[in-house]
Amino acid sequence: MKNWKRRLAVWALVLLLCGAPSTGHAVLSDVYLTAVNDSMMELSSETMPFWSGGVLYVSSRIFEGTDLGIYYVRNQGLVMLYNTRIDLRFDLDAQLTYDKQGTEYDGYAIERGGIVFFPLDMVCSYFGLNWSSSRTDTVPLIQALLDRGKRVALPVVLPHRGMEARQVLALDRLVPNRFGIPEPDESCPAVPKGEIAVALVPHLMVDREGYRLGWGGGYYDRWLVDFPGFTVCVCRPGRLLERMPREEFDVPVKLVLIEE
Repeated sequence: MKNWKRRLAVWALVLLLCGAPSTGHAVLSDVYLTAVNDSMMELSSETMPFWSGGVLYVSSRIFEGTDLGIYYVRNQGLVMLYNTRIDLRFDLDAQLTYDKQGTEYDGYAIERGGIVFFPLDMVCSYFGLNWSSSRTDTVPLIQALLDRGKRVALPVVLPHRGMEARQVLALDRLVPNRFGIPEPDESCPAVPKGEIAVALVPHLMVDREGYRLGWGGGYYDRWLVDFPGFTVCVCRPGRLLERMPREEFDVPVKLVLIEE
């Protein structure tokens, strides 16, 4: 049976600026993105994983195009994940999970907005799939910079796959956008690229020349094409490649920092 890799990563871009101090404290929820077989899924409320009761849940959409089938009897609240040999059956209303022999399992599926989300670890263990996760917490970094009197900006997603930087006036002014990603609200001013000194750029993978594998939307390549400041990727173990396949519109970062 084919194994699929599940890579979950936090999406974040921190722009470090110079200027007046800001204050404020808030606790942000993690933002997870999902890659299946090294291809990033489009970011939306239908694909973003979430934690509930200490369990990480993933969208049923990640199984589209794989060897796992999904059968959903919506009016009965029943969902089945299956392959040619085995299956798991989820009773959404009763919060039960069992196989075709009637054996029950600890865990259940959740429906949100018409999309079914499955408990990742249980499903992968049952069907013999591989998955991994990576976490980056940028909130302490943002707060530390604000406490030192630095101006900090975060990206704001615009229509037509655009992106701009807005200053973080306070952490409690970050609100989820349509993808569920916290970003500065409308009271936070836009920051021209020319005022930005350093940009910390996210990635799934990066090579030694600074070329990144992103999430397929091209937001950062378009934003970076005329960015005059310094760009950095912080690369975690296992995410550094010798040479990344690249296209003419890819924009490399100027520095790759490798965590050890």
